[in-house]
Amino acid sequence: RIDVKSARALTPEMKKVIEVWAEKNLDAKSVVLNESVDLELLGGVVLRHNDLLLDASVKTMIHKLRKI
Repeated sequence: RIDVKSARALTPEMKKVIEVWAEKNLDAKSVVLNESVDLELLGGVVLRHNDLLLDASVKTMIHKLRKI
């Protein structure tokens, strides 16, 4: 089970990308996406699986660029 927050509803293609990534990187045999739209996000996605948090949101990317 993966919780997915995004700025807009995920397209079927994006869901497939996340599922394939999870199967490969989390050794998951089947993936269940728990999707939610977060209007606070500018873009990108935030994934949570157990204790793993993958923040690929635009806000986080901009924050990281400012540190450089």
